[in-house]
This record gives sequence, C-alpha cells and structure tokens, in this order.
Amino acid sequence: MITLFFSGTGNCLYVAKEIGGKVLNISELLWSDEYNIEDDVVGFVFPCYYYGVPRIVERFMNAMQVKADYIFVVVTYGTTDAGTLGDCERILKKRGLEIDYFNDICMVDNYLPVFDMDKEIKKKDDAEIQRKIDEIVFDIYSKKVYKPKISIIDKVLTKVCSAKRHKGVVDDVDKRFTVDDNCTVCRLCETVCPVRNIRLTDSEDKTFRFNHRCEFCMACINVCPRSAIHVKSEKSSKRYINPHIKVKELKVD
Repeated sequence: MITLFFSGTGNCLYVAKEIGGKVLNISELLWSDEYNIEDDVVGFVFPCYYYGVPRIVERFMNAMQVKADYIFVVVTYGTTDAGTLGDCERILKKRGLEIDYFNDICMVDNYLPVFDMDKEIKKKDDAEIQRKIDEIVFDIYSKKVYKPKISIIDKVLTKVCSAKRHKGVVDDVDKRFTVDDNCTVCRLCETVCPVRNIRLTDSEDKTFRFNHRCEFCMACINVCPRSAIHVKSEKSSKRYINPHIKVKELKVD
C-alpha cells in the first residue's frame, strides 16, 4: 500500500501514518518529479482547501501515473468538506481513475484569519477524531467500497470556490504576511513550505521574500518557534501543530 499525503501543520501526516503502508509526501514527489505510483492499494490524504482539493494536490494528480486495484481518498476539514469528493473525482477521471473509498475527518482547522486556535483546539474531541481514524483504517484494510452522496448545495459551494482557486486568488495571499522582530532567522519557515515560497534575502535585516505562489497552508506561521510570522486579521496568537507530529517531520526535502 502507498499512502500519499499533503500536510501543512501535521493533521494529514498523522492520518497518513495511522493508515500506514509506504507514506509519501506529495510536495516532495512534485519537487523530485516522481509521478509513477504503482501498488495494489494507493491512497490520498489531504486537507480540504476552499471546499475542494488543494492546488498542489491537483497539480500532482494531473501529472501522476497511477496503477492500483483500490484507490482511497481521506480528507480532513474544519467545518465542512462540501463537494471535495466531486472535485477529486473530476480530477482523477481525467487520469482514467475511479475512487473506491472516500471518507473525511473533522479536525482542528489552522486557518488563523477565521479561527481562534484556543477555542478550535478545545472544541475538537481527540477521542472522536481517533475513533474516526480507526474506523477509516479498518475500512481501507477491508477494501470497503464507499462514497457518500454530495448535496446540490455542497456541489455549488465547491464549484464557486474552485473557480477562485484556479483564477490564482490564493497566489498572493502571502502579501498579508508580516515578520516581526522576534524572528531569529532560524529559517524553519523556509524548510516547511511545500512550494518553496519563502526565501531569506537578508539575514541581518531579517528580510524574507514571499514569492506569491502560496498555498495558504499556514505551515510557516504555525511552526515558527517565536511566533514571529503573522497573517492579517488573525484571530489568535495561539499556534497549532498536530500533537502527534514533530516539526522536523513537516520539513520538505
């Protein structure tokens, strides 16, 4: 089994590790131009972004060559994943692939412009999250065939937001980022960015350049050990990394 994942702050990495098999980082595969995936079971684990498939995951799916007898998709979300299943089916259909199993898990949402992290962490039930993960793992190893129905409202919501994603609305969201004087130039933010969007240009002045191809995964903001990176209108000074994941596991080689 091969489990492919994309993760900003560790939720999807944790889920992927719980599912098991050969766990591969989609970001690293993209940078190394490794697109041939072949196994009896192949799965994808990623967060719902703008009620659909993250652009980085879609780029990989559009380029990959997959051979598998059973394909699963597991999505994490904070409020709803809306029509993410349909979005994923649309992408994979172009590759001649069909999803055998789809499921989702409600986990802590790291989207700081909307969520207060203290409240978000407190309201999510760790035991329920683990129960859902265990259920999904059992289903996958049993090769269960399952896809939930998508409501018309969810389909429309995903379609509208997907259009914004593909118009490049997300690209320059890093213009809303600032770096304060707490920065120690540890450069951890550079190493966790899945699209290599961050570059230190002057270590003395602590000047960072954001290259406007941001996925808005919030990895750089949340892993900073000094909480020196901020996003406009953030609702909380609290930061979040999945408690089962170490920061070094989020680095993109």
